[in-house]
Amino acid sequence: MKPVELSVVINRPLEECFAYLTDLANDLEWRREWIEAEKTTDGPHGVGARYRLTGALLGRRIATEYATIAYEPNRLAAWKGRVGTVAAALLQGIRGRRRWHPGHDAL
Repeated sequence: MKPVELSVVINRPLEECFAYLTDLANDLEWRREWIEAEKTTDGPHGVGARYRLTGALLGRRIATEYATIAYEPNRLAAWKGRVGTVAAALLQGIRGRRRWHPGHDAL
């Protein structure tokens, strides 16, 4: 299966983009499949941080747990789901903007 590839240019400071995109609780603001999202561990974002994202399908609530498995501040973050799915996001600086490369099975 081919990996999912997407690239988005964001006209904001790198640190601001990274902080927003790597906090999975923010997914509610831009991903329609989730109806609830929360960080379930205390402390800063980084390797070991866990999140619970809940979606709805045919009237049933389906919760998915994600653990942060890679974290390079202002560059890369990756999460592994309970069922083995890996999602990653890479941020690159280009001419004062940020290019964001989200993907699945990217590591």
